[in-house]
Amino acid sequence: MRDFSPEILDHLRVNSLERPYDPQSEPLPEAWTPDHLSRRLVDCFATLRRLPPVRGPRQPGNHGPAYAHSALDIRGWDNPENVTPEVAALGNPFEERKRDLNADRLPPSTIDIAQMEACNEFLRSYRQRDPAGASVLARWAMAIAFNLSVERKAVALRMSKRSFYSKRVNALKACATMLNARSEAVF
Repeated sequence: MRDFSPEILDHLRVNSLERPYDPQSEPLPEAWTPDHLSRRLVDCFATLRRLPPVRGPRQPGNHGPAYAHSALDIRGWDNPENVTPEVAALGNPFEERKRDLNADRLPPSTIDIAQMEACNEFLRSYRQRDPAGASVLARWAMAIAFNLSVERKAVALRMSKRSFYSKRVNALKACATMLNARSEAVF
């Protein structure tokens, strides 16, 4: 995933809840806040993404080599003659994609896994109070961590994007209040 500077994120008007968490510039709050809880939920699903795949029997398939064409291959990014100078000035997404696919993924540490388990427990306990809110929180955090479309997650729940985001905001407030009432430690 590409890292952007805070200035670029401000220019793009990226929501503060969807920005990467920087513990040096943002200290831990005294109690759970909706903003901090949302960052921890996204970190939870990002940790889940970094877990090694489950080993097991090989999936059935053909005997030929596996090769998938991406849209960038089809558009001609692999051939520099097909790219206009204006588009070339924006950067080559084919190289970025190749770098992302070949990047080494570090497995999560035990602290990351423990925090992931704690966040999953928060969602489980909040699901008993508000099942729809917990589902919205989980799907939103997963979409942000896995670089998926939030709009598709809203459509999967048969909600408009606006109602999905308002439900998310209300669920974050209620879940943070629940965690503060239970005196859960902030991490």
